[in-house]
Amino acid sequence: MYNKLKVLSFLAMVFIVILPGMSLAAGTGEAEGGNKDLKVMSYNLRYASSSGSNSWEVRRPVMAQLLNKEKPDIMGIQEGLYHQLKDLHADMPQYDWIGIGRQGGSRDEYTAVFYNKNKFTPLEYDYFWLSDTPNVIGSKTWGNQITRMVTWVKFEDVKTKQQFYFMNTHFDHISVPARENSAELIVQKMNALDPLLPVILTGDFNVAPNTKPYQTLINEGKFADTWVEAETRINENLGTFNGFQDPTGGANRIDWILVKGNISVKEAAINNYTKNGQYPSDHYPVIATMVIEPHEPSLAIGKPATGSQACAASEGPEKAFDGVTIQNSKFCTKTPAKWLQVDLGSSYEVSKFIIYHAGFGGESPSMNTKDFNILISEDGSTWSTAVQALGNTANVTTHAISPVKARYVKLEVTNSGSDEAARIYEVGVYGK
Repeated sequence: MYNKLKVLSFLAMVFIVILPGMSLAAGTGEAEGGNKDLKVMSYNLRYASSSGSNSWEVRRPVMAQLLNKEKPDIMGIQEGLYHQLKDLHADMPQYDWIGIGRQGGSRDEYTAVFYNKNKFTPLEYDYFWLSDTPNVIGSKTWGNQITRMVTWVKFEDVKTKQQFYFMNTHFDHISVPARENSAELIVQKMNALDPLLPVILTGDFNVAPNTKPYQTLINEGKFADTWVEAETRINENLGTFNGFQDPTGGANRIDWILVKGNISVKEAAINNYTKNGQYPSDHYPVIATMVIEPHEPSLAIGKPATGSQACAASEGPEKAFDGVTIQNSKFCTKTPAKWLQVDLGSSYEVSKFIIYHAGFGGESPSMNTKDFNILISEDGSTWSTAVQALGNTANVTTHAISPVKARYVKLEVTNSGSDEAARIYEVGVYGK
């Protein structure tokens, strides 16, 4: 759905001149400390009004100065209109962006994602709407009068090849049920992503921390708040909604950057930049500088594998241990006894398994392996059951166990789902 990446075709250098009358606020330019630093911003731009003292024409140059000083690597924006985003790109040509109007096409406001195209490559992206029908464009079913949505992108760092997910959203400003349900839906959608990859969530959540939406994301979603986790915080005394008139940013921090996975946070800041009293937006941007650490590799990648007869020569058991979960790289078998086994080469203290089922590979989730067992052995002949899974419907399943020594791991499928063939895209085995 709408998966044609925008190709933006020119590059330029932007020079910043600090002029008299500017207030110098939080912001240190590009993240320091080497290429591992990732600087993320969440910014409600305020939609582009055409008249008044805070019109887009007046605000645009001030915002361009702020953004070109901060130089975020990736930025989630809220409320931007299509022509407004084109203006932003013209002011920051080193960025590309991904987004769709919340009513579809270029209609209405965007929750777009801007990224430095010299540093990151988008591998996948999509959208969903915060409603009971998330795949229906423009849908709203939770009492909110304004349509709300999420844009998500799977990125790869050009230099390090580290992959991660980036999600950006804007919760409703009135409906409490809409905000609470939105948090629950984001957790549900996130759980369908690759659990080995970290997730960054930006947004204007229109509510303070320690409310139910926040607690849902933190407790159920296992996110961490970068503001809380940061080693250093800048402008701790500020809120994030200034309303074009309140330099304190109000009483609450309603714009957040949350993270999940192997991410450490070095610095968090609220940038209160103005020029000659002109606010660039009615929100202050929030910024977090973080480091994504490589995740532990599966012990099973590239190891010798055997299994029941494959559906085709190109779908043999080795495909489940090649570290690839896209491009139809899977093990498929139709035999009555469906099984898959890997030899780790030596004994390890095994503590976790991750199984990528048919839905993760782009096939119908109804084909996800429904019932299966994971067995372990030190000698390949005496086996014990480590995991018994029944009634699975998820695209990815994670199974943590108490550490146990094992050299061999076997997956036995007892119910392959709606199809006679069992489809396993990857089996990850983790331990030390």
